[in-house]
Amino acid sequence: MSVRSAFSALLAAAAIAAAPASAQTLTGTWQITSEGRRGSVTQTLTLTQDGSALTGTI
Repeated sequence: MSVRSAFSALLAAAAIAAAPASAQTLTGTWQITSEGRRGSVTQTLTLTQDGSALTGTI
């Protein structure tokens, strides 16, 4: 995973985690596609939300 992809995923998760408490849960499996020098790369992001704690793996 490139630093750009990791930063994009982290930024998106942080923005969504800052949403109001009434927002839906982020728990689930997400597909992330980014464009690089060698074409597009699709990665799977798995998130688990427990209250205000958000954890995940790529």
